[in-house]
Amino acid sequence: MLRVLSLVFLMFATSAFSAPRSELWSYWDKSNDSNTQSVSHQAWQSFLDRYLVTEGENT
Repeated sequence: MLRVLSLVFLMFATSAFSAPRSELWSYWDKSNDSNTQSVSHQAWQSFLDRYLVTEGENT
């Protein structure tokens, strides 16, 4: 009896935390393969270099 109750509980517990069905949004499906523009992430890298604490440094 305990096994059956555990199995029923497990079935409902896993479905309660499942993700909803995925839906493809056409907005995110657009791309331009001929685009040669490059994106600079230097500002983000400068922020990380300044504020990111690495292991052994102030830990």
